[in-house]
Amino acid sequence: MREGGKHLATILNQVALASLPGVSAKALDTLAFNLIKKGGDEPSFLNYAPPRSKVKFPASLCVSINDTIVHGIPNDEMILKIGDTVGLDLGLKHRGFFLDMAVTIKVGATFGESDRLLETTKKALEAGIKMARAGKPLGAVSNAVERIIRGAGYGLVRDLGGHGVGYKVHEEPEVPFLGKGPGFWA
Repeated sequence: MREGGKHLATILNQVALASLPGVSAKALDTLAFNLIKKGGDEPSFLNYAPPRSKVKFPASLCVSINDTIVHGIPNDEMILKIGDTVGLDLGLKHRGFFLDMAVTIKVGATFGESDRLLETTKKALEAGIKMARAGKPLGAVSNAVERIIRGAGYGLVRDLGGHGVGYKVHEEPEVPFLGKGPGFWA
């Protein structure tokens, strides 16, 4: 998994660097697909249908621009512009293991509320990672994320969170972004 994670991080970094004004989300998807295949791996989101869904995801990369919360379907009409906040979510299968990673970037040098949002989410991620230790309940991770986000005046999407990876695209544990403190989900 560590080797596959390095492949995924390298590919997602290349896609992020290619996320420039005037580039379409579909072009980023094509780049991600080609880089995954070149590395000898398989895109894990392409044609993936989550449990309880009959609809398959039609791309290798999720591209979520500005108000799109997550899992945006890339197309040729989605053109990146200076000032856009873009979520890139990518998964691949490497030697039988599934890996999944996301990053949020800004297109061009912009300043303002999007900077504050990205800095807050970075702090929340760091706080969650700090709490993700053997012996700690999952609620401690969720609570750390929630405290940072709500403390900055932002809200959270109740129906989304983190998840495990390994032998399937989505595995246990499910890690919600809302938590009741260090003793929750012991």
